[in-house]
Amino acid sequence: MVLSDSWRQLKTSLIAKFVLSLDGPSANWFGLNGLRAFESFEQLTTRFIQLFHRQVPQKDLIYQFYEAYQEQHETVSQFVIRFQNLQLQISKTIPDEELKDIFLEAIREPLRTTLVVFDFRNQSINQLIDKALAMDQTHKNKNTMNMSALHNNL
Repeated sequence: MVLSDSWRQLKTSLIAKFVLSLDGPSANWFGLNGLRAFESFEQLTTRFIQLFHRQVPQKDLIYQFYEAYQEQHETVSQFVIRFQNLQLQISKTIPDEELKDIFLEAIREPLRTTLVVFDFRNQSINQLIDKALAMDQTHKNKNTMNMSALHNNL
């Protein structure tokens, strides 16, 4: 099949727009492969979709991170894992002070109020997270002991 000049120009334009739209990991991937690695635009786009259709754009990850809150069903340790996973996926470096504020804002009550009482100015986000996990475990232990005492009294 022979392509007309206008069809070739259209394909060239599509390829150029596609390549210029790439960002982050997809741009790195294309930079490593280049056009020569693909026999056609269709092969390029098919391979791209296979590799990147599940990836969330960086701006969406940043939004998710700043808007992350401990869900009602989520334990503190589950939230910490989700918080840290989101943080690792973001290419933007967030200062420790800002991370601490985001984390404190995201934790549910009553733990948030209890944590705010402590002075974390000279401590890292990891120390704040460790304190939250320890306080949550202490709270769980007290609840378990209270339930045992209530059961024993019955």
